[in-house]
Amino acid sequence: MDRHHQIAVDLKGNVLTCQNTPEPEMRIGHVSTMDGVRLNTATHFSHRPGCLECPVVHLCQGACMYAGGDDWDSTCRNSFTFHAAILSGAMAHLTGMAIADIEPLR
Repeated sequence: MDRHHQIAVDLKGNVLTCQNTPEPEMRIGHVSTMDGVRLNTATHFSHRPGCLECPVVHLCQGACMYAGGDDWDSTCRNSFTFHAAILSGAMAHLTGMAIADIEPLR
């Protein structure tokens, strides 16, 4: 949702920070006033510690931009596990070999 040409909108025309939830705190404007819509309540993955060193950030793209604190830690761990499995499966399919370990880049 951090691309300038993509938005999430509910059926009432509310522009949301996330396509997964219609919570009022996720509303950042309305389609009738698009000039006033601003996404300034989220954190892009490039500003999160560890994301740029993560070997699966290209798949998860930083997971939930809205989460913070313990919620962010849980989201990150879950997203890493899910996307590490996808990366491992893709590499096994492409190379016929299994990944033994995945470590952050340093």
